[in-house]
Amino acid sequence: MANEDAPLRLNSAEAADTAPFRKADLSSIKADPDSFYEFGYRSVIDQMIARVVETEAPVRADVVAHIRSDLELNRATRFLLNDHSARADRRSTH
Repeated sequence: MANEDAPLRLNSAEAADTAPFRKADLSSIKADPDSFYEFGYRSVIDQMIARVVETEAPVRADVVAHIRSDLELNRATRFLLNDHSARADRRSTH
């Protein structure tokens, strides 16, 4: 028979469901929205992601991977759109 006075041990998924949510404070990280899609801004995004995971975890690894792939897709899409727009501008001036 289990000891009813023993502390209840939760696995990480159960703990995530019962722990109060804490929102990550990103105010100490200098954000530059205009640089969001630039490759050099990746380290700032990595800092933000790390801070959110550190504060708001547990976050499943597949969710983090999905967020990261969405960021990469958005960055690539923006690059392609900018490149296409620049080519169109060059054609219109010739």
